Amino acid sequence: MSNITYLLLLLITVTQSIKCFCVYNKLEENIGVYIVNKRSDIPGANQFSKGLNAYGDKECCPYTSSDCSRYKTKTHLLEFEFHFYSEGRNSRQYFFDCHSGGALIIRGNTNEFIVDCNYAEGNLFNTMEDGVGVYVMHEFHGMHKYMWFKKGLSNNGDKECCPYTSRHCTQERKASWENQFVFHFYYGENEDKFNSGEVKMSCLAGGYIKFTGNRSSYTADCYTAEHTLHDSRQGPLMSN
Repeated sequence: MSNITYLLLLLITVTQSIKCFCVYNKLEENIGVYIVNKRSDIPGANQFSKGLNAYGDKECCPYTSSDCSRYKTKTHLLEFEFHFYSEGRNSRQYFFDCHSGGALIIRGNTNEFIVDCNYAEGNLFNTMEDGVGVYVMHEFHGMHKYMWFKKGLSNNGDKECCPYTSRHCTQERKASWENQFVFHFYYGENEDKFNSGEVKMSCLAGGYIKFTGNRSSYTADCYTAEHTLHDSRQGPLMSN
């Protein structure tokens, strides 16, 4: 097999492997979760249904299949139904929406759990509490500062995207390129009540950054497109 043929096959394999949504069990105490993608709106389609028995288990379903996504796109919003199980007992049913190209991550335990829907490709997510906003700037060497990617995410649930295929977002336009970001936190109208000091961190251009915390402390986590932790920053929120 020639090198060119091998590289083409490898590229096809990698491309196919990321065209899916994945569900991750990050529950404590060996708790299992049974999850179903409700596909009742397509006659003849098989529902994605899997049992994730222990912490670290994951299952994926390609969004190019009608069994996984009605419109076969990675941006279609899917409805999931799930319940927990442990020692022969099942919990009540829960429901959650997530994009067909994203990752549904279930953390915690049956008494207190968190469900996250994450998706990559240069996304920034603000999940800060207490009305804390975050201003993010891509520190882009070799380009004038006025052309840098700069966004303010003022509220919990806000998100912004800078695709790595854009020259304003990634120098080499590659998902594996290491981008450098500068960010600070704020709250109050026009940032007049609080403005934190700047923090720097790196993240892969094809990954995503998630900001969590409140007015006392923060965590900024960078994940790869495969939803593994790449870099992280934590600290108190203190004004200049």
